[in-house]
Parts: sequence; C-alpha cells; structure tokens
Amino acid sequence: MSTKPKRKLVLVIVEGKSDKKALKNSLSELYEQKDKDVELFFLLQKKNGKTTGGDITTELYYRDTNGKNYWVTKDNIVEAINERFLNDFFDTEKVFPKDIYEIIQIVDTDGAFIPEDSIVFNPNLTDEESPLYFNNRIECVNVDNIKYRNRTKSQNLIYLAGMSKIRVREELVPYSIYFFSSNLDHYLFNNPNLNKSSKVRKAKAFSNQYRGNPQGFVKFFSKGKENAKYEESWEKIQLGKCSLKQKTNIYIYLSELIGSENS
Repeated sequence: MSTKPKRKLVLVIVEGKSDKKALKNSLSELYEQKDKDVELFFLLQKKNGKTTGGDITTELYYRDTNGKNYWVTKDNIVEAINERFLNDFFDTEKVFPKDIYEIIQIVDTDGAFIPEDSIVFNPNLTDEESPLYFNNRIECVNVDNIKYRNRTKSQNLIYLAGMSKIRVREELVPYSIYFFSSNLDHYLFNNPNLNKSSKVRKAKAFSNQYRGNPQGFVKFFSKGKENAKYEESWEKIQLGKCSLKQKTNIYIYLSELIGSENS
C-alpha cells in the first residue's frame, strides 16, 4: 500500500497585490524547473478574515478596551505573522506546519534605517501623498509619526533578518527575509512614489515581460548587485541612507534557487 507523499509548500509573504503580481509567475517557473513537487503560495496579510495586505513590521497589533494601541514589535511579530498570514492559510488549504518546506518574506525598507534628521516636514503634502521617498530624505506631513514608524520597523527588520527558522505553531520552519529599497517600485520601475493604480499596472507589465523567461527574470535582479552574502546585505542596508537607495538582496535568494553562486 503506497503512502501519500509529503507536501512541499513554499510560502512567500508579501506586502501587497502588486508585489505578488510582479513576482509570482517567474518564481513559479523557477520552482517548476528546480523541483516540480514544490507548491508555491503567496500570502498577504489578513485581518478579521479579510485580505488587507500591508506591512506587518509597522502594523497596529491590537487596541485594548481602554483604547490604548499596541503595535507589532520584535516581541510579538512572530505571533503576528502566524495570526495575520498563516493560520487562515492552514485552515483554508487543510495543511499543517510540517508541510511547509520554507517561508520567504519580502519587504520594503521604506528608508527605515536613515538618520532621523533626514525625515523632513513638507507643508505642501496632503495626507494621501505623505510620505514621499527620495534618495537622501523622506518628506512627510508628520515627522514624529515617521520617526516612530522607522524605529519600530528597523527593530522588527533586524530581528527577522537574524532568524533562520520561524516558529509556526509547534514546528520550526526554515525562514529568510529579503528587501527592496526603498521599495519594490523603486527597484523595478525607478519610482518609489507610484500611486496604487500605477503600481498594479506596472507590476502586471513586469510579470508579462518575463513570462516564459525565468532566467531573464533572475538576470534583471543581478544588475548592479553588491557581492554580499545574506547577513552582509542586511548589515549594509542599515548604513547611512542606504535604505532609501535603489537596492535589493533578493538576488541572493534567486541565485540559491537556481543553484548558482553569488558572483
């Protein structure tokens, strides 16, 4: 009597629909070439059963009965990732933590590591336009809010980047996190301040550009890359204003996926 083969799930946690649209097709093709048994899933944040997307490293975790806000911090972010991304996935797909081969998280740096004096007030911005990202500064309508966001986000990113496994219920699962700087749109389209409709449209065009050409997709992300290993890439992005520059370390993940060296 044959036994049912163990599932091999790769979960990719992303911030928004445009991230998923830009990356999913080519990553699926790369996994198809590498290991046909892998099932690839992209996960967006869910709250109260609804898919909202968003950056888990800067999210409000909960508000108590007195109206006090508690944010996602390094002390609760693993719990938040389970609650906002994984629990619903397990229930919907009828899978278990032992079925997960690997969890990949892809984030935007959003200038989280820059000096606080590079966060400046711009009285001409509306709330919807704020913040605006430049190579040497962030302009916004509320400097204190962005400073607080950056402090929280940078602490969460450093914590996650130091993990090689993440606890998923009672299992420890291989985990790694990769960044786009200052965000995915900046790296892919040379514009860190796209509106929502432009983000989705350009992400779709990028996906179509590399459909059937996963090697071209990998080559795109190797352009202008630094010869850094995983830990070094996270150390470098924290320096000065690097987290506003047009950078990524996702090529490290891609080069490992296709079995080549980082060179």
